Amino acid sequence: MQRSKQSAMEVAALARELVTPMLVLPFVLSAWCLGSEMQFLSGFPATGILSHWMIWAGIGTIGLMAATRLRSTQ
Repeated sequence: MQRSKQSAMEVAALARELVTPMLVLPFVLSAWCLGSEMQFLSGFPATGILSHWMIWAGIGTIGLMAATRLRSTQ
């Protein structure tokens, strides 16, 4: 029982450290998509719902909120 609790704590600590750097990607994709819509950049490769910059910004924002919540439960 003690070992599984320690393992869970180690996994949570690793997730806390890795989540924030991974959340850079949705914001980069959001900026790329917005730039593409404004014709500053070349075409965005995604189509459908993933071709809207607001979706990527929303994914990044929700992820940051989750990361903040994860960090506050240390």
